[in-house]
Amino acid sequence: MRTYQNGHHGKQSYRFFRFGEEPIHPLEVPIAVHSQWDTMDFHERVNAAEFWIEFVTAGEIIFTQDTQTYTILPGMLFLARPGTTHHFSVGKKGFACKRSICLQGLCLETTLHSPAA
Repeated sequence: MRTYQNGHHGKQSYRFFRFGEEPIHPLEVPIAVHSQWDTMDFHERVNAAEFWIEFVTAGEIIFTQDTQTYTILPGMLFLARPGTTHHFSVGKKGFACKRSICLQGLCLETTLHSPAA
């Protein structure tokens, strides 16, 4: 586990598995993140290559995916889809904590677009 302090997106603890490498499995989790955000923190992914599942545990996150904006409260998750732009910032509560996992793999697109069984 690595911990980083960054002026744009607070304190984050990362668990890298294979992030930044080409996927070799049908579906894999290359990185997991626990982050704490303060008032001025924000993050943006432009044309994201990965699928992210973001779970808010405290505070409030304002999440925009392309042109749709959502307020995400504790206990809620949001799905940041590949091929879209994601912007995260702290909401009116002035802080947020969230957990994130990234999914990638050779079958990711097929899995995301398959009908429910």
